[in-house]
Amino acid sequence: MIFNELFEEYLLNRRILGLKESTISTYTKFYEAQLKDYFGNVDLQNFNDTLISTFILKIFDKKLSRKYIKNIVGLLYSILDYAKIKYREYPELLYIEKRIKTDREEIKIFTEVEQNRLEEYIISNKTPVNIGFLLMFYTGIRIGELCALKIKDIDLDEQCLYIKYTMQRVKNISSNSKKKTKIIIDRPKSSSSIRKIPLSDFLVPVLSNSFKNADENAFFLTNTDKFIEPRSMENKFRKLLKKLEIEYKSPHKARHTFATTMLYLGVDEKSL
Repeated sequence: MIFNELFEEYLLNRRILGLKESTISTYTKFYEAQLKDYFGNVDLQNFNDTLISTFILKIFDKKLSRKYIKNIVGLLYSILDYAKIKYREYPELLYIEKRIKTDREEIKIFTEVEQNRLEEYIISNKTPVNIGFLLMFYTGIRIGELCALKIKDIDLDEQCLYIKYTMQRVKNISSNSKKKTKIIIDRPKSSSSIRKIPLSDFLVPVLSNSFKNADENAFFLTNTDKFIEPRSMENKFRKLLKKLEIEYKSPHKARHTFATTMLYLGVDEKSL
């Protein structure tokens, strides 16, 4: 059996076990981008530590992010772990050890000055999109969760919002479609991501004026049944930072900024 065949079987097994479509799509994207060219036609009987160590060195030379490398190599080992259990006739696989270790990258956050500048602009320009950016800084929600947020998920009486879904663009693995990617709105990957988040006092009046006449089933960012996808929101965020002369940081850094602020204010790590 060659590695390409093993990967297809591995994916089928994961589908049967109920792995989310978005995760299947991500695995396929990782495989085709980094693993397929190097391992695709290699017979399982030829797998050994040297082959894998050489691959890891090559992928580090590409100057990719540590997190990306960790995901790629993690997928490789997951596929091989499956093969170790399923195919005992390849004893060489049993001697392959997991040797990947990456240091944590320094996490950049928005400075207090940068955040204040953003807030002053948003308060003076209260569009649903701008208020969405404010929510990221004061709730720690991910951009995919923000894009999937509906008005009915915000409870101003209880002063909280509920995260039940996330949105992302994934590779379209359907052979019948001409489109390479598609948008999916699905439950978050882990049960802990389905959560209730308290809202700061000052956010309540800001939010209450942002969807006065909209249907409760409307998306928060548009007040209609049309959504804004994460990539478009990231582009809008980039333009806003440029306009305010703030060094670009990804929307996810707003989540890190929120976490850092909460820890500074004395919120315990478990609650956070």
